[in-house]
This record gives sequence, structure tokens and C-alpha cells, in this order.
Amino acid sequence: MAAKRILVADSDARRRRVTATLLKLAGYDVVEAGRLAEVAEAGRAGVDALVTEAELSDGDAIAYAARLHARPVTAGLPIIVATSDATKRDAALKALGPDTFLAMPYRPTELYERLERFFSRP
Repeated sequence: MAAKRILVADSDARRRRVTATLLKLAGYDVVEAGRLAEVAEAGRAGVDALVTEAELSDGDAIAYAARLHARPVTAGLPIIVATSDATKRDAALKALGPDTFLAMPYRPTELYERLERFFSRP
């Protein structure tokens, strides 16, 4: 079985690389993006999940994720929004539901468990 492909989006290049490396070590195929425009481009190529910071340099990743969930073709895409900002947390919970939010800083096992929970759903 092919590795699940995860899109990691974060404006902070160092944090993005750390997350991507952790996911690669866990056996995932990873694509990286630093801006919403790159997220959209990578998404068109096909991904199995999106792990994103709440706010990217060129826009609101939560609003973008909500638009993805509103479209039938991407409604089931697992999306995890990571942030330490309580206001962003509340927006993510309201727009995307309780399984989507991950408080920063988080332990790698929290991210792995969240992804596996998404992928094990029928």
C-alpha cells in the first residue's frame, strides 16, 4: 500500500520542515507549502490530508479549509489546523469541528494519532 500523502502548510519554513521531517519519519509522503497559493497548487496534485498553521502569510488557512470542506470533492479531506492562538482555535473548531484543531506546541505523537484517527474512519 502506498504511503499517505500529507500536505504541510506553514509560513514559518523551519517549523514546516520540522513537521515534514516528523511525518516522513513516520512513513508519510510529504508535500510542503508556505503560502495559500502553494496549498491550492499542491492540493490539485492530490493529497490525503492537510496539516496547516491557522494563518499563512497570504491568507487565512482556516477559511480556506472551510471552503475545502464545503466542496463535495474535498469535503472528506482530513484537515488539521495547528495554532497557539485561542481566537484561531475557536475559529477552527467552529468552522471545521473538534477533530481538526491541534494546540501548538504539540508532541509528534499527537499529530500521528490524529492522522491515524482520520485515516481509520470508514
